[in-house]
Amino acid sequence: MVRLDMHFRAELRWPGTIEMGLGVTKFGRTSVTFDQVVFSEGTCIASARSVSVLLDEATRKPKALTEEIIGKFQPWIRRGLDLRKS
Repeated sequence: MVRLDMHFRAELRWPGTIEMGLGVTKFGRTSVTFDQVVFSEGTCIASARSVSVLLDEATRKPKALTEEIIGKFQPWIRRGLDLRKS
């Protein structure tokens, strides 16, 4: 993970129940951007955007995303977005 922006929007009390959501919002050459939300009792209590970069295990340098990797993210692409590379 190379970036994480979090916004705490409301108080969460213990004990409680939460629901979480995650969606892919962007593919870069070597990165994937995610949006996350946390709800409690119908109220959004936190949201975040994060960017993760694929690394080559040997060189520890960024590595291009493959079509296979992008394909595995398809179930998490946010509705209404077309993220196919052009």
